Amino acid sequence: MYLSSKNNEPYIAIILILAIIFFAIMVAFGAIMLKGLRSNAWNSPARSEPNPDNITTPQEAKPSDKPNTAVESEQHTTDESASSATLDAKTEEAMNLIEEQVSQIRLLSVKDAIPRKVLSPDELRAYVEEELLEDLEDEDAQEDVRRFALLGLFPPDLEMRQLLEDLYSEQIAGFYKIEEREMVVVAGGDFGISERLTYAHEYVHALQYANYDFENDLGYSEEACETDSERCAAIQALIEGDANFTQLKWFETHATHKDILEFLTNVESYESPVLDSAPPYLSASLMFPYNVGTTFVEHLFDMGGYDAIHQAYTTTPPVSTEQVMFPERYPDDIPLEINLPDLSLSLGSGWDIDQEGVVGAWDIYMMLSQGYEERFQIDAEEALFAAEGWGGDSYAFLSHENDDERLFVMKTVWDSEKDSLEAWEAFSKWLDLRFGTADGIGIYSNEEVFARVFKTGNNGFVLIISEGLESLNRVYDFLNE
Repeated sequence: MYLSSKNNEPYIAIILILAIIFFAIMVAFGAIMLKGLRSNAWNSPARSEPNPDNITTPQEAKPSDKPNTAVESEQHTTDESASSATLDAKTEEAMNLIEEQVSQIRLLSVKDAIPRKVLSPDELRAYVEEELLEDLEDEDAQEDVRRFALLGLFPPDLEMRQLLEDLYSEQIAGFYKIEEREMVVVAGGDFGISERLTYAHEYVHALQYANYDFENDLGYSEEACETDSERCAAIQALIEGDANFTQLKWFETHATHKDILEFLTNVESYESPVLDSAPPYLSASLMFPYNVGTTFVEHLFDMGGYDAIHQAYTTTPPVSTEQVMFPERYPDDIPLEINLPDLSLSLGSGWDIDQEGVVGAWDIYMMLSQGYEERFQIDAEEALFAAEGWGGDSYAFLSHENDDERLFVMKTVWDSEKDSLEAWEAFSKWLDLRFGTADGIGIYSNEEVFARVFKTGNNGFVLIISEGLESLNRVYDFLNE
């Protein structure tokens, strides 16, 4: 159910590992640097400012058992035919230097130069509308809005396409195109520290794709993610967390005092009105691989440096958002496979399963704490505490086209009886906040939506939310047979 990739919806999946969400960088690095300044972590002798006109070759990267560790540097050319924007020579040389520095830090390299394509802000907007969102039909977008409104995560009148056009145009600062093996840079203004950080992040993606077999070793492909979107959400967090973490390492190694002050000024003045106005669930979904993924990768690095991160790509990739959220559970806490019966059989003719899969620990946390209205939200720490004992789940969205009715079912299993009780209490509190007290037989309701949660034994329970009372009762009776 994780919006960023769970069902390969084109308007969300475009971010996967392509685009850096600038907001995440601003917030994450701002917090880290403020912490460092308070602890005098940055009070080292000032580094010399980078001088693109007199670039010195960095020292060779340390030997490693990984492939392709020698740093190779080639002059890049910009494809000007597809864009009116260009890069000046000073910016080009600064980018070349960043690539060498990032390659040294990450102990990976690419054999061939990565071509660069430059888009102006207006061209980026056109790219978002004409290519990234070209397959998004308004009807499909609004159907997703309705599903997530059923869960209290979106307002029913949310205009999804317009929001995404505005959001991506505001937040995308650059990205790496996988199929074309091309770096896309958004032109405009100086190539300051924020832009250099973004470029460092995106170059990590180029290194990742040059050195790891995402499709075969990681099972990270469109087809595989349709089958197991929860695992793909965890891998996405590894990929973006690696890029964020390495970007920070680049900053720690090469930023000057001037860079630090410039960046802190940018953090203080940065505004993101579109992202700020988005439903909390949507913005949190977009931030997950960047923020939570960085913490996960930092844990790996603390355990064994880049060798441990390398192992996560090649032999022991994360398999759930729970492992990413709670890194101490990686790699041994493997989720159980939970199966729902064909609920359309219990509901009668006219019902179809629209979506099915795994909700996962992260989306359970967000269901509890990121409702579009604050009155739907339980305390974030309480929600996180409840999500940690997740053992596995299965969900389905169903619809009856003729009756214009939607229904959601989620079957969960938890690691222990204690974990199950904690999650049960959290969901009960969440339902009370959204619907008020249940009636005498345990049904929650408001004017348009009905809900019920019931225990199933074996440390599990089922949640049903429906736009119709009759359909809710049919599913409840079917699952209790």
